[in-house]
Order: sequence, then structure tokens, then C-alpha cells
Amino acid sequence: MRFVSGREVVRVYAVGENRGDAFFAESGDVDAAAAVLTLDDGTNVLISGSRYNARGYDVRLEALGSKDSVSVGMDDHMTLRSVEQGVDFPSAKPHAAFMERFQQAYARELVPFPVTLAGATGRRMHAIVEEAVAAYEANAFWDSFDAGYGRLADNPEQWAEIQAERTGEAPTLPDDLDGSSRWPSVAKSGWLISVRPSDTNRGTAALR
Repeated sequence: MRFVSGREVVRVYAVGENRGDAFFAESGDVDAAAAVLTLDDGTNVLISGSRYNARGYDVRLEALGSKDSVSVGMDDHMTLRSVEQGVDFPSAKPHAAFMERFQQAYARELVPFPVTLAGATGRRMHAIVEEAVAAYEANAFWDSFDAGYGRLADNPEQWAEIQAERTGEAPTLPDDLDGSSRWPSVAKSGWLISVRPSDTNRGTAALR
């Protein structure tokens, strides 16, 4: 409210109820709430929220005054269906989740970050963005890689097959080096070592 009105809240009256899934109540939470706020200039503010909306993800703001009445979020994606005859607004598919609802805002928030980095480092902005994307993709790959080996190790039958394969391959590595002399712990114990490349800045290893 401070961002929208520039005023301070001096009084609040709020109610909440749980009319849906029990886990909200079990966590001390509610799934439907409403509040009346009074600002320091006497303006009344009404806030309502619900964890359920059958038509999609809905976030809107309305400001009603003596000179004008405006709304944020009142577009073709609004999660309301008019029952008035001949009215087809809103006509577009409602937003299904918050990422869709705030996609434009998130994109605008991201722009100043590489611009600031470019100015501070003297590098071109597209190079910074490409480097960030490459780092993200590398981290995603290694996360998936480690998770996959974790699932193998947790499956006794599949892990036994891996151990049998490693036993057969242990005497000689692909580069003709002696596996037992270069990796004695691996050759003797059959441990699986997964190390992320240093350029990912993760520096982690998973040992099994």
C-alpha cells in the first residue's frame, strides 16, 4: 500500500477461514482471507485473497476516486467470466500460474542487472548474458548427472551391474594408463566419483 498510495497503514482488521484442503489449517494457515486497512489520511483499502480460483491465477488492483477509477490486471487474461448477455470480455485464456502473470515484470527486472554489470566491468552485455546462460546450463546438466547416478546407486540391481562393468574396465583406462596406479581407490573399492568441472564454480564431488 505504501508503494501504491504513498501513505502509511494505521489500522488493520482482518479475517481468514479454511474452506478447502485441511493441510492449510493443519499448518496454521488459511485459504481465504480479507482485510480492511485504514491509511493515515483516512483512505480505506480492501484486500482479499484466496488460494483457490477455478479459472486461473488472478492478481488485480483497483483504485476508485473522485476524479477517476483505474485498474491493474484488467485485461483479456483476467480470471473472471461475465454472465451478462452479449459480453465476451475477457476473451483470452487466463493465466495458469504466477510465472505467466508476471512474465513481463520479471523480464523488465532482469534487464538492469546485465546493464549494470556491463558498465562496471567494461564488457559487452551480450557476452555477460551468454556466460550466465552457459553457467546455468552447465549447473543444470551436473545436477541431472548427479541425480541420475544417485538413483543408480540406490537401486541394488542396477548398481551391481555398474560395479560389474567397472570391474571389467578397471585394468586399463581409455588413455592406456593403468587404472590401479592412477585411481587406486576407485579400482579397489569401485567407488563412483563425480566431479564438476572447475569452470562451473561448483567444486563438488559425489562419492559412493
